[in-house]
Amino acid sequence: MMREKEYRNIKTVLMVVADIAIIHLGYLLAFLFRYQFTFPEYNFSAYKAMIPFITIFVPVIFGMYGLLDDIRKTMEEHIRSIVVSVLMVNVMTMAGTFFMRTFSFPRTVFAIAVILQAVLMSALYSLLVHIDLKQGPRQKGIVFGSETQAFSVAKKLILKNGTWMSELFLADPEYLDKKEDLIQHADLAVICSSTSSEAREGIIKACHEQGVRCLLMPNASDILQSNSETVIMDDLTLFGLSDFKMSLDQRVMKRLSDIVLSMLLLIVFSPFFLVAYIGIKLTSPGPALFIQKRVTQGGRVFNIYKFRSMVVNAEKKSGPVLAKMHDDRITPFGKFIRHVRIDELPQLYNVLKGDMSLVGPRPERPEFVDQFEKQIPEYSLRHNVKAGITGYAQVHGKYSTNVVDKLRLDLMYIHSYTFWSDLILVFQTILTVVTKVKASGVDDSHGFDEVAKVFGYSVGREDEYIKISK
Repeated sequence: MMREKEYRNIKTVLMVVADIAIIHLGYLLAFLFRYQFTFPEYNFSAYKAMIPFITIFVPVIFGMYGLLDDIRKTMEEHIRSIVVSVLMVNVMTMAGTFFMRTFSFPRTVFAIAVILQAVLMSALYSLLVHIDLKQGPRQKGIVFGSETQAFSVAKKLILKNGTWMSELFLADPEYLDKKEDLIQHADLAVICSSTSSEAREGIIKACHEQGVRCLLMPNASDILQSNSETVIMDDLTLFGLSDFKMSLDQRVMKRLSDIVLSMLLLIVFSPFFLVAYIGIKLTSPGPALFIQKRVTQGGRVFNIYKFRSMVVNAEKKSGPVLAKMHDDRITPFGKFIRHVRIDELPQLYNVLKGDMSLVGPRPERPEFVDQFEKQIPEYSLRHNVKAGITGYAQVHGKYSTNVVDKLRLDLMYIHSYTFWSDLILVFQTILTVVTKVKASGVDDSHGFDEVAKVFGYSVGREDEYIKISK
């Protein structure tokens, strides 16, 4: 049987080719429908001039929205990504026609093409999901780490990849004698951050020898060491660690882009401000705006502005608490504006003022910051940059993501910041807005056993490991 890695590589190449072909097919069919099965040269020449750019846009944008990921997804996830990706390809193509001065590309063709491309692309990915389920190799995975952390990671793997995973082993490498025997028959190995350095090195070596894909859950020191500068001192090889801060030119570029984009977005989204204001005033007594203390760069406390989504004095009895799934303090209209992120729009004013950036770690409340800094020594590192409306943790995490996992995402953002990475995160936020679970609140209702049961797994304990299988 074909190994998972080989199957994944072949599938990705074929997907890129098929995606490009379907986008162009959508444009061709749109021209045919618009012009009664002809290709008028005046209009069609504009499309021909854009062919090289469209061909480049497709893999870049589709990759940006996760359609080329090697992580298998549900059809619902694919459709959300497809709709946003197709829209962005057409927006970029339309913008390209202005730069190329090819104004004869009909806007009606774009409108028809979007529908055709989304339908054809959905059919393609539906077929791919079907082939994966019927013909693709089933994954066998191993999670190395303490039992508590291994179960937490296993739940995420099952939720994300459970449809295609046949077996999953959980093992504490400190008490496992024959790691190589498990690794030999696996497609994927995940090393939790709780694993000791010695055990980690042995697992990585065995995975490398067996050609097994290895994923490492980093701790703060791993992130600090990544992309470090190599320093040769006499016969010593050293890693020079960065100060984990942005350079002066990066800070200037970031601030300039924040000012320009926040002003532009305040103008573009001004109608939504009116909708939110009227909706809140009509459905819930109290002010439309909500002001709260939050922490930004250098630990500075500032007033953050949001549209109110909860009842007035929501914390009068409970004190400061995180939002939860099905939180009864959230008003019916508040649920809607939280889902589509309209409640966050007033923070554009915070960005314009300089309290926040468009992209950065989510600003936390002082009460929680004090608590987290006592529990996690590295937590203060996230305050080396300004807090942001969106960011790694906001795009790739959920409200239910625990504070340690969110911190890893924040630290990865700071360490790998570039202007282009910020731009990509802004685009990816569009997909986050249409993904309900991202804004759902902390959900502690689904434990590992419940998730395993939903996906049809049984759990058995052996002497040295836990076996989860269908």
